[in-house]
Amino acid sequence: MRRIFFIIILFFSIICLTGCKKARLRADLKELMQSTVVLPDKVSCIFNGEIHPMPDSVRTAPKLIVYVDSSECTTCRIAHISKYDQVFCISEEKGIFEVVLLLYNIDLSGIPLTRYLSDLEIGYPVYVDDENVFRSLNPVVPDDGRLHTFLIGTNGTPLCVGDPSTSEQMLDVFLRA
Repeated sequence: MRRIFFIIILFFSIICLTGCKKARLRADLKELMQSTVVLPDKVSCIFNGEIHPMPDSVRTAPKLIVYVDSSECTTCRIAHISKYDQVFCISEEKGIFEVVLLLYNIDLSGIPLTRYLSDLEIGYPVYVDDENVFRSLNPVVPDDGRLHTFLIGTNGTPLCVGDPSTSEQMLDVFLRA
């Protein structure tokens, strides 16, 4: 009898925890959608091996921000940057939004991230949060990495949250936004 009672309690605990995670995700998403996202003042742009400050035209344009924080493997994300090829092509074709791959500034075995990116001569602009203040400027951005990619309008309000490179369904949602 005790064993059955224990199994029932365990079953209901699992259901509650799963429901709590979904509820937390919904609450985080709702809070993010009702906020304003701002970019740090000091952001470096690395494009085709050259390093320069983020252009003002990018700051004022609608943009898809893909934020890679310190909890992720930066070199892994850089190595798989090609998964954003389609998004960059759509951005270039339509000209109605910019793509901002914003990386947390880290040191890679004594090599500054900006230099590492410059040496790779990536054919897309990649941005580095020089002072690592993006999260402190935007405390509404949750720890959940699924919510670190968002399309924001000219006023900084999120229009769509989610990474369009993860699936065709997410790309469709992104394109409708």
